Amino acid sequence: MRPRQTELREFALPGIAPDAGLLRIDATGICGSDWPMYLSERPGPRILGHEMVGTIAKLGDVARARWGVTEGDVVALEEYLPCGHCEYCRTGEYRSCLETDTRVAGSIRYGSTPLTVAPALWGGYSQYLYMHPRSVVHRVPAGIKPHIAAMALPIGNGFQWAVLDGKAGPGKTIVIQGPGQQGLGCGIGAKAAGADTIIGSGL
Repeated sequence: MRPRQTELREFALPGIAPDAGLLRIDATGICGSDWPMYLSERPGPRILGHEMVGTIAKLGDVARARWGVTEGDVVALEEYLPCGHCEYCRTGEYRSCLETDTRVAGSIRYGSTPLTVAPALWGGYSQYLYMHPRSVVHRVPAGIKPHIAAMALPIGNGFQWAVLDGKAGPGKTIVIQGPGQQGLGCGIGAKAAGADTIIGSGL
């Protein structure tokens, strides 16, 4: 597959182990990182999309108990599939886990894992997604439409960067460079945290 090439492909739905599941995709956002991945040949053909919300179609008994969800529940998945036992995971910084780093051979991550890694259903721009045993699952509250819930990741990043890392809050002025969806997420986070002044720059 060449850069900027899109193909329709059909894959068999995988069998589901007791600690895994199958998600029927309802909505997937478009991230700024999807475009450079679409322009790149590496790591090979893959299903893009990592801001996913869907309805659980199948779920193993172990996964049901671990995640506290069941078939028919609407959930949002994070793109990360952390190991759960490294120092980063143990301190809650599982986004830094090497198992999620696409530059490390053998790592897997939603939206950037090649089709050669079974069962190939690793991206949200598909009808179904394989719920790996290491998935980070969030139940979507009743009444929230899937296309709104798919914004959880960029808005969550905005809270992380503006509030937790940037210490936005009452009495603070925050400058956001770039009003893309991540920048807008920072603005939402800063406003919710009570920042006095929020300045956005960019096109």
